[in-house]
Amino acid sequence: MSQALYTSGTGLKAGTNQINVVSNNVANMNTTAYKSSRVNFETLFYSDLSHSSTASVTSGGVNAKQVGHGVQIGSITRNFTQGTFINTGRDQDMMISGNGYFVVTDSSGQSFLTRDGSFSLDSNGDLVTSSGYYVMGATSTYSTTSSDVNIHIPTLLNMDVHGTTAAEFGETLVSEMNNADITAGTFTMIINDNGGPQTVNITLTQDDIDTMDITALVGEINTQLQDAGADDKVTASVTDGTITFAAADADTAIEFETPEEGGSNFVEELGLSNVEKTEGTDNYVTKVANYSAVVDEAGSYNASVTLEDWGVSNNGIIEATYSDGSKLTVAIDENNEMTWQITTGDFVKITGDDVTMDDGVLDYANMMLEMCMVVNESGLESDSNNLWTIGSNAGTPYFGVAGYAAFGTIQTGGLEASNVELSDELSEMILAQRLVQANSRVFNTASSTLETLVYLGQ
Repeated sequence: MSQALYTSGTGLKAGTNQINVVSNNVANMNTTAYKSSRVNFETLFYSDLSHSSTASVTSGGVNAKQVGHGVQIGSITRNFTQGTFINTGRDQDMMISGNGYFVVTDSSGQSFLTRDGSFSLDSNGDLVTSSGYYVMGATSTYSTTSSDVNIHIPTLLNMDVHGTTAAEFGETLVSEMNNADITAGTFTMIINDNGGPQTVNITLTQDDIDTMDITALVGEINTQLQDAGADDKVTASVTDGTITFAAADADTAIEFETPEEGGSNFVEELGLSNVEKTEGTDNYVTKVANYSAVVDEAGSYNASVTLEDWGVSNNGIIEATYSDGSKLTVAIDENNEMTWQITTGDFVKITGDDVTMDDGVLDYANMMLEMCMVVNESGLESDSNNLWTIGSNAGTPYFGVAGYAAFGTIQTGGLEASNVELSDELSEMILAQRLVQANSRVFNTASSTLETLVYLGQ
């Protein structure tokens, strides 16, 4: 009879732990990206009062007589179902839609995972969690090792922008102009000279874009103008990084257009659709052509060029906007490597090796959120501050960026809600309460029976 006390005791212990799990779920019903837990029970060992036997010629088979010794917690599993999107109205808040976790580190360099995307910038321009953990930036679109570089957004810029020289200009390929992504097709040029307006359509094939330099392009324009009967030719020159397209005759006006359909984006990419006239004339279309830049906050800087805002795209790329209209971000090249990209206030793109970072400011193009997945998500172990650690049974972690491989995408302007279903938790709480109450009754009954047995001897 004393065994009943121990058996009911296991039920009391199991029910108490179930209530503890339920209470933690309910307490975190409003916690960002919280994943609810559930207790799974399993039996303890059994004692055999008699063993089973098989049937024979003279007698039938006998089943075993077993008495169980109670219940135990088999596992406490997490429900990793994604929580709903909660709009916070803050553009910098973000939620992972799909698989993956953000990677963060503490001051000692220990790594953690989180789905809580309520990040902000500290006074140094480092992207941090609400608890001050550094948010890591990706160094690869796919890797089995984590990045060791946190995301840093320069709060001050000193852009030393260099325009291409006149000597370099003529040999610059069309594909290299302003680092623009020019597509094949046709663009239009109109020259209004003494013979009246002459319109020519200049077609750029992909081979032209890859092999034709600016001198050859101007030659092609003039050839077509001559064929169209124009009296004047067009010249192109560069001074202090400014491309100037002009007619040979100062009294002649020129204009660029892009056909509505099937045209090359040559005009838009170079900003030629925004005609900028040189003062006192009517025959220039100009565009700034910059080919390198320096991002520098370590040395002297122009105090007017300060960080004004930053945002995140759905693939986790951060774009910082500055007071002079320039934007700093990263791009993924054809080798799946991150490269810097600056767009100046004149809408000129400067990318890759043309963007030079001062030593000690930004060593790597890492303004892109790193994400992590593991083989066994249930092997992650909870920590405080909405963090997870990679447990020994989580399997190999994989690191990458949003939107690549099996990683989810980023939704901005809100956070992931807790996935706690209050109605389910209240049901679990009632069941746990009944478990404790019923086992308490069994315990009292067993105790009373033992008391009766004790008094039988008096």
